[in-house]
Amino acid sequence: MIIAFKNKSLRNFYSKKENRLFSDVSDHWIPLHKELGYPVTTLDKVKGKYIYYDNVRKYSHDIIQNNEFKLLPDKVKDDINNDKCFYIINDSEIDLSGGNWIDTYPLLLNEAGIKPNKCKILISKYNILCEPYKSNVIKTYHWDIFEKYVQNHNQPEIVKVLDDNPKKFLCLNRSHSNTIAKSKSMFMYKVMPMIEDFNASINNGVYDLVYDVKFKQRIDNGFASKDNDLSYWSRENCINIVTESVCHSIDNTNNGINITEKTYKAIMLKMPFILVGTQYSLKVLKQQGYKTFNNLWDESYDNIYNFDDRINAVVELVKELRTKNLKKLVLDNLDILEYNYNNFINRKSKLKDLKKDIEKWFNS
Repeated sequence: MIIAFKNKSLRNFYSKKENRLFSDVSDHWIPLHKELGYPVTTLDKVKGKYIYYDNVRKYSHDIIQNNEFKLLPDKVKDDINNDKCFYIINDSEIDLSGGNWIDTYPLLLNEAGIKPNKCKILISKYNILCEPYKSNVIKTYHWDIFEKYVQNHNQPEIVKVLDDNPKKFLCLNRSHSNTIAKSKSMFMYKVMPMIEDFNASINNGVYDLVYDVKFKQRIDNGFASKDNDLSYWSRENCINIVTESVCHSIDNTNNGINITEKTYKAIMLKMPFILVGTQYSLKVLKQQGYKTFNNLWDESYDNIYNFDDRINAVVELVKELRTKNLKKLVLDNLDILEYNYNNFINRKSKLKDLKKDIEKWFNS
């Protein structure tokens, strides 16, 4: 098996437009070619069968006008249709603006002259039943890419302890994106009267808070956080309030549920957490085998459809929890944190199913 790219820089690049369907195959989170473990080459040197893939960057479902499947090299299109190319649409990133492309791909592929049933999709989102999304036309593989990203973090297992006087809450917000920043800004605005109970970071033009200056500098210098020791987050704070990248509503929509590295970092660090995120996010975590904290506080916020109401429910929960001895609450329930950590460590990448099908195809 071998993976082909258009050129030596390992890029299959089509559009330079901001609102694009495809971007370069530099794999912001995890290089798929490294996870698959196959050698790579350039398209002009391919002999025989090969794998080709594109990473999808979908900034808005509504405003993308171009069908960039049409821009695939003619050789790749022909080889897909003739079973010489195993083509993977890597759709494992989140959809910031909502929506779901999985049912749109067959239409775009047909329009580009590519047989949809000859293609594969790699996806990370879950549906309203908290099950992995699947296409009825294109073979779909589920990959919790953000969980895998944190599993690849070189963080040694911590021994869960808390400082003598830990802050009640940790809440880190680093995004400047308008799409992402809305929920983070709204939540921080509402808890600002309680900020003395927080270690928090946010820079949204109104508030400029930095919990850890050195960590922020490492992030600003290229998101090089893979080797950072984050154990002090766990020692210095009782509860991690995770402001997720998106806060979509799910009922009666086509939106998907994504859990990102922000939540899995809390699990890795053995921290109890509250999610400011998409409706039913806690249900997805339970589907993945994790335990949440409904025995310690009210988690009904996870079921609330309206974005504003869901955030307000979390704010009310914070108001209630700040009156309690959270250090004792956390230390009395270490079993949940240890269980979640062990589940996190032992969950394996679902790419084994993809690799099995690649090898079967290659040898056929």
